[in-house]
Amino acid sequence: MRFSRAPSSITRLTYRVRGFDLAIVCAAPIFAFLLRDSSLVTGEEQAALLIYWGAGMSAGTASLFYFRVGLIATRFLAYEDVKQCLLAAFASAVVTAALTFSVTGLEGVPRSIPGLQFILLAALLVGVRAIAAHGVRDNGRGRSASGRAENLLVVGANELAVLYIRLVEKASGERRRIVALLDDDPKLLGRSVRGRIVAGPTLAADTMISEFAVHGIEVDRVVVAYLDPARARRACDQLRALCEARGITLESLSDSLNFGNPRADAAAERIALRSPFYVSPIRLDAGYWRFRRAMDVLLAGAGIVVLAPLFALVTLVVLADVGFPSLFWQERVGYRGRRISIHKFRTLRNPLDRHGRVMSDSQRLSKIGRFLRATRLDELPQLYDIVRGDMSIIGPRPLLPVDMPSGDHFRLLAPPGLTGWAQVHGGKLVTPEEKSALDRWYIYNVSLSLDLRILWLTCLAPFRGDRRDDEVLNMALEAQRFEAQALHPSPMQPLAPAGGRPVEGSPHQANAQEPEPQVA
Repeated sequence: MRFSRAPSSITRLTYRVRGFDLAIVCAAPIFAFLLRDSSLVTGEEQAALLIYWGAGMSAGTASLFYFRVGLIATRFLAYEDVKQCLLAAFASAVVTAALTFSVTGLEGVPRSIPGLQFILLAALLVGVRAIAAHGVRDNGRGRSASGRAENLLVVGANELAVLYIRLVEKASGERRRIVALLDDDPKLLGRSVRGRIVAGPTLAADTMISEFAVHGIEVDRVVVAYLDPARARRACDQLRALCEARGITLESLSDSLNFGNPRADAAAERIALRSPFYVSPIRLDAGYWRFRRAMDVLLAGAGIVVLAPLFALVTLVVLADVGFPSLFWQERVGYRGRRISIHKFRTLRNPLDRHGRVMSDSQRLSKIGRFLRATRLDELPQLYDIVRGDMSIIGPRPLLPVDMPSGDHFRLLAPPGLTGWAQVHGGKLVTPEEKSALDRWYIYNVSLSLDLRILWLTCLAPFRGDRRDDEVLNMALEAQRFEAQALHPSPMQPLAPAGGRPVEGSPHQANAQEPEPQVA
């Protein structure tokens, strides 16, 4: 279950159970019996009650831990927190019924008891927090020094306006108050949004401000809360002359939050596209790549099923070694520059110890972590990434954006792989330039026999470790140099070695057997 998109290597998942949550978990099964039939508590079925109560306490406590209900900050109660409470209540009721059924077959327990238990747990877990959140008050909030609150008129009745109203209520207290809303949707006229009436359309702002003045309410600020930047600008143009004439401050939330800032939009577009990593696909034996995708799904799916016991064992070892969670993810650059997330078993402890002190890499990496890395067992979760289409079994390893070599993105023309030509001919013993040359050679020479050879060498890697193959490296580097000469010929340097034959593994030799790659 994902609680945060923060990397798990820096996210410390702690556990905490509040006393009132434990009291709710303990009381819910008993009150469920009382609501169903009080005679079940005082009659001959007390044994069934005790068994169900014990199962309810165990399942409820486990649910509080698993869904981390005790870590919810009550004063900032939100929809996501309510959902966590509901999930914990549902899991508790289901597991309680399952445990009791495995012991007594639910004999003496009415079938409505788990449902009543869920309703009680959900109502109490959420209700206690809602009451506590409502009771929180900031003593520093109050009226301004002049004794008069700043009156705000909001234009736009939408989600952004609701969030702004909540922010004003929480942060400003009585120093600012929203007197009304304006919106051009006639269906909203006269409706209430968080207790504020939609008084009229935008063009009626002058009339509304004058009407408020008659009742002694002076509007000090008009806030435009339209989500669409273009619509917000049009509303500001309609209201600017009015606000300047009356000395009222005009503010656009769209501009304040950079929704309509061209520089911000351009930056967001650059972040989304990552154009330096984008490359156009080339057709390199398209039929074989389609066959490869089918084999990837088949082999990865079979691997997940066959290796399920190994997955479970490694998970338990990682949990005992570095703690929860057992997996972590990294965002890397995949096929044609698309951002993908790859998953691994954790091998490093958190960067900070329990006292907040920074730990070195040698302190974070345990002996078990070194073993998992050496045997490549930490890469097992990437079988899931292969099934969902982000990776292939064989191909260039996906790199972090910061590690992408500048000006050479040829490796992105093939789907990234769990293993590859560079991994079985040096791995960590080759430089980034050599690895790029090996990946380039593989893309030009990909075939079924080459992939089978890589799979065989990958199976041997845990036993023989990383081995640098200088002969294969020199062949790949020579092919890369020959390609560079072909693209940028020099009058002082021939395009081919003596004898006029192309270097083995070069693009020219590959193209002698198949059509030249073309841009799609």
